Amino acid sequence: INESPAAMALWVGERFVFEMANAVYQAILPGRQLLGRPLLEAVPELAGQGFDELLRDVLRTGIPYVGTEVRALLA
Repeated sequence: INESPAAMALWVGERFVFEMANAVYQAILPGRQLLGRPLLEAVPELAGQGFDELLRDVLRTGIPYVGTEVRALLA
C-alpha cells in the first residue's frame, strides 16, 4: 500500500477513523493530520457528498465498492 502509485487509506469503524494513509493520499491533503481522526472530521469537505454513505453501504451489506475513483470537491 505504501508503495502504490494510487492514493490509498484504511479506515476503521462506523466513523471511518483513519488507521493509515499512504504518501499519495497525504499529498492530496497536505498538512492535514489524518491518522486517528474520523473521515468527516479530517476531511470536512466530504460532508454531504455521499462518500460516507457509500462506505456505510459497504459496511452494512458486506459488498465491496469497486471503482477507479470517487470524485470529491476539496477546498
